[in-house]
Amino acid sequence: MKSKTDLWYYPFYPKSWLASTNVLDLECKGAYFEILNAIYLNDNVEIYEKHIPNILSINKGKRYNRIMKNILPFLEVSSNTNNINNIEPLKYTQSKILKVRQAIDKSLEQKSLAGKQSAKIRASNRAKQGQQTYQHNSNGNPT
Repeated sequence: MKSKTDLWYYPFYPKSWLASTNVLDLECKGAYFEILNAIYLNDNVEIYEKHIPNILSINKGKRYNRIMKNILPFLEVSSNTNNINNIEPLKYTQSKILKVRQAIDKSLEQKSLAGKQSAKIRASNRAKQGQQTYQHNSNGNPT
């Protein structure tokens, strides 16, 4: 399982960021960036709408509504699973962040698998060395 220390960075492309967020004011860009970071760090690569005011450190109201109106086109609604009342809290994700996390998770899984295989080989080699009953002298004859 990955830890938060494995997620200490993700690729950021300033030219792409500036081109795609040029319609946002500074406050909305900052809010959007905070939401992207929260999405990236969440194990499910999504956040609940109800957590956004806490992430942004603002109360729901006119300011919050204005920010959300501006940044919602940049977010995607996550697929919801139905609960008993068929009312699931709204969750958001972002496609580029999702792709980055999937690539990182795949890389970490491959590294983990390679490490486990290497450990098995080392253990097997140690077991083989322990099973040798004869020690050979320099001319190859058992002692």
